[in-house]
Amino acid sequence: MRGQGLSLILFLAAFAGAVAFSGCGSGSSGTTSTEKEVTAPATTAPAKEEKHTSPPSGPVAPSKTLVMITAAPKGTGVISGAEFDRGMMETASTRSLKKIPKPGSEEYVSMKTEVLDNLIITVWLEGQAKELGIDISSEERAQALQEGRMLGLLQERIESKLRKEAPDPSEPQPYFSEIDREFEAKWPPRTHCVKGFIVQQCGN
Repeated sequence: MRGQGLSLILFLAAFAGAVAFSGCGSGSSGTTSTEKEVTAPATTAPAKEEKHTSPPSGPVAPSKTLVMITAAPKGTGVISGAEFDRGMMETASTRSLKKIPKPGSEEYVSMKTEVLDNLIITVWLEGQAKELGIDISSEERAQALQEGRMLGLLQERIESKLRKEAPDPSEPQPYFSEIDREFEAKWPPRTHCVKGFIVQQCGN
C-alpha cells in the first residue's frame, strides 16, 4: 500500500525539503551572509575582510568547517561556511527577506537551524542511497539540484529500493520500521558540529 512508508526518512526529507536547495556541492561566494543582499547580483564586489568572531555571534569564514559527517559519500561529508552562507541566502529569499537577519537574533537562530538541518539531512540521505547501491547519475543530480528536488529524488529512490527488498512486499511496514531504527542509530553519531552550530541532528 502506498500509504505505508519510511516514517523517519520521509519525515526528514519532508522537513528538509521546505528549503528549496541542496547543500552538497560547491560554488558558493566568498562573502559572508551578514554582508549580502538577497537580491545582490553575482558580480557584487567581495566585502572587505573582517576579523571573524566565534560563531554564531559574527560572520562565518567561508572555508570554516561547520559540520563533519564521517563515512559520508566522497564530496559530501564536510559542510563549510560557504555552503551555510548560501543556504542562509536561499532561506532568506524563501522568507521574503532582503537581508540575512542579525546574528544572534531569534530569526537568525531559526534560519541557522533550518539551514544546517537541511544540509545535514541531504548528506545523510545521499549516504543512505550509496550504501543501498542506488546510483544517481550526474545528469539526474544536476537536474534535481536545479529544480530544488534533490531530497525528493533521494527519498523516492530509497523508498522504491527498500519496497522491492521487503521480505513481504504486501506488508512492508515492519521492514520499513527496522530500516528507520537503523537509520536513526547510524547517522547522528557520525555527525559532528562545531560549537555554536550544534543542532538536533548533531551526534555531539
